[in-house]
Amino acid sequence: MATRTRRPAGAADQLAEYRRKRDFKKTAEPAGDSNPRRTASAPDLEPMYASIGTDIPGEGWTFEPKYDGVRVLAFVTPSDVRLITRNGKDKSQQFPEITEALELVAAKKKKSFVVDGEIVALIDGKPARFQELQSRLHVKDPHLIERYRTTTPACLILFDILMVGDKVLLDEPWLARRAELLKQFGKLTSDHI
Repeated sequence: MATRTRRPAGAADQLAEYRRKRDFKKTAEPAGDSNPRRTASAPDLEPMYASIGTDIPGEGWTFEPKYDGVRVLAFVTPSDVRLITRNGKDKSQQFPEITEALELVAAKKKKSFVVDGEIVALIDGKPARFQELQSRLHVKDPHLIERYRTTTPACLILFDILMVGDKVLLDEPWLARRAELLKQFGKLTSDHI
């Protein structure tokens, strides 16, 4: 079974607007807001959609496996990560091992970026069924989050890079974005990305 993907219309404009407006400084927070994770607002941009197909349609198409996880856009700076689901929920609190790994890449590269990927649970270092991940999705208790971090570790499988530094890449062909993704992450992957 092949999977086809598409990005919702208007995505490039939304990401460009995000780039213009982003301010990752704590001083941008509204008065009384003490949540350090609320330092930038993500645009109404959604991860790429997959659709089922029976075969690869021909030249210019590629195949990517379907994982059993949660699709997110990761908005990353050296000091802040947001893992935003299709329904606009930030899951960065539930997956600290992923946020830390992404922050480390941003710090090493000295760049911010936006990537499209899927959070999956790992069993013996391999992607597991969704049920393994499901118990982590809504946990808020720090002790439980830390326990899940060791008993049910997760990773972010990257599919696409939408922005690196101040450059919005959505108008670039997919092959160029894939090459940029490999350039930015190729030697910096870990157990969690």
